Amino acid sequence: SVQLLSEHGRPSDHEKRLLAIVLRESERLNGLITDFLAYARPVPPRKERFNLYQMLMDLQSLLHADSRFEKIALQVQVPEEFLVWADRDQLQQVLLNLLHNAADAMPDGGEVSLQAGIQPVSAAAGGAAALYLKVLDQGTGLDEETCQHLFEPFWTTISNGTGLGLATVLRIMEGHGGFGEAETRKGGG
Repeated sequence: SVQLLSEHGRPSDHEKRLLAIVLRESERLNGLITDFLAYARPVPPRKERFNLYQMLMDLQSLLHADSRFEKIALQVQVPEEFLVWADRDQLQQVLLNLLHNAADAMPDGGEVSLQAGIQPVSAAAGGAAALYLKVLDQGTGLDEETCQHLFEPFWTTISNGTGLGLATVLRIMEGHGGFGEAETRKGGG
């Protein structure tokens, strides 16, 4: 209704500002509810085989429209024929959450590198190989205490954050039989 009023009505300038506030806040609340539901009601992964490189290229195209990524160069360091067995939508959500955090860590821009590969697992762990994904940014880095709390629900260092993005990342990774971790590289990032 607010959208219709602002598009088709003849509101005054003051009313237009109020309508814009209502729209912005409803979008913010919708995002919060979406994040909360993604965390609170985890969906078992529906795994399929897909090309991770192609998904990352699609994701890169999607992020071009996001103003947070105007000054950020996204480097995809994944072989072009890299096939994975995972839930594509959930993996994309993981990467979006991590990339949004990387963008928030670099308000003046920089480079974000996406890396993936296969890491052998010891024979004691069944001898299977595991996929690893890394999102490396050039932000200021994190202190030890922050690294310890990053994946806790509702814990955040971002003023307008919900504290659910990385908690959701961890839930999805655990649903795939994996884990998540964060570390600060020497010199930041």
